[in-house]
Amino acid sequence: MSAIITDHRWEIYGVVVLIAVLIYVLCRRKNVTETQPQKWYSPLLLVGIGVLVFGITKSQAAVRLQSLVIEARMTGFGEKLAYYQNPELRQAQLNAYLKKLNSTVNTSYRYRIPIGAETLRNTTQRLQTALIQPKLSEDTRQAASAAYGNLIALNASQETQHDVPFPTAGPSGYVINSNLDYTDKKLTIMGNHSSFVLSGGDISIEKSTMVFDGIDFQALRRYYQGILVTPDSSVVIRNGVVENLDQTLDGITWINVEFRNSMIRVKGHPFNLVNVTFNDCDLRWLVPFGGEVGIDLKNRIEKVNSQPITFAYLGSAVQPRPGQN
Repeated sequence: MSAIITDHRWEIYGVVVLIAVLIYVLCRRKNVTETQPQKWYSPLLLVGIGVLVFGITKSQAAVRLQSLVIEARMTGFGEKLAYYQNPELRQAQLNAYLKKLNSTVNTSYRYRIPIGAETLRNTTQRLQTALIQPKLSEDTRQAASAAYGNLIALNASQETQHDVPFPTAGPSGYVINSNLDYTDKKLTIMGNHSSFVLSGGDISIEKSTMVFDGIDFQALRRYYQGILVTPDSSVVIRNGVVENLDQTLDGITWINVEFRNSMIRVKGHPFNLVNVTFNDCDLRWLVPFGGEVGIDLKNRIEKVNSQPITFAYLGSAVQPRPGQN
């Protein structure tokens, strides 16, 4: 997205040009045939329209307009979700609504278009209600899970105060030799497959809202417990690789993540998987300690054979995420 200019001069200039164009259109009431010569002011009109478009796209007006449009779409989707039990609303229709909602949420996240907290909260709660219904088809449940996970990510992204660039790292990544503590933080850490290399230390997240986008997590020794998250946190790990970790999925929304050579666990707290793959992972502890959700997840992972899966677990009772109270 183009950079946003906080100064309002482009908005004012754009409005002036728009008024001029409208006056021109109103004054020029008669039809113009193709054989008439081009008016001397036609190029100026085209230049004026170009300046208008450029001015609007460079101003806060564009962001406000985009925000209003996306928020209106999300509100409409949320209202349709509220009537998913209506027999006239077929599964295919609901599935289509969910896919459109997912696309809208991803657009808002990608281009940092702000959405009102109430709209996010209402849409998320309606998705929670939909996900606990037993009559959803598998395709519809997949679409709802994807939209739900991306809504959690969008909410976390909007809660964070600013983006934190990836720490200065050597050729092999940012090596963590001692514990890295995130307590009472609201941060988004951005990278481009930049690596946190766990070598004797871990990443502890407590009472925080964290987004790791484009960050890989690697351990130097196999099945190392490196990412520890308390239930009072909202954590999103997006567009990354997790390798050699002994990792509990609970408390984290995983989006476009690949697990490699890792031990996978669940402990009964909510978690979300959106387009997540598991390659050469040890799933042995999903069954004895994961309960029904562990069995379900293990079966899904083994069934798809290293293909991406999407899955949402809301816990034994639907609990609001941070920012949804």
